[in-house]
Amino acid sequence: MNSKIHLPKSLIKFWQESAESCTLVHCTFISFEPVKLRVWKKRTLLRENTGLIRKIIKPLNIDLTLYKVFAPINNCCNFTLVFEGLSKDSTSFHLFKEPPAQNCFYSESIDRNETDSYHIIVKRALN
Repeated sequence: MNSKIHLPKSLIKFWQESAESCTLVHCTFISFEPVKLRVWKKRTLLRENTGLIRKIIKPLNIDLTLYKVFAPINNCCNFTLVFEGLSKDSTSFHLFKEPPAQNCFYSESIDRNETDSYHIIVKRALN
């Protein structure tokens, strides 16, 4: 995707001043109908290919509540999740929810880049 992402000054400052590294994941969720997605701070996680798990530090444009109702404009919802930094040995990661549940979102495997800032399309689990 070639769309530019505008980050709030508060997030840029947070990222620059953070004593630890962060991983920014800019998410796009596409739907053809209003959908309820589950976003739980303690259960929405990032798993590295090394097996290590990283937790959400800060969300943007999304509430960390049991349910977030999306009424998509142009069938699209964008939000950003800031996770703990990836380990030096990590080469890829994916988003998941533990334990898995209906309507939670996830991602396929994402190759690591030099900036640790990613723009991905998330999918909804129907299980």
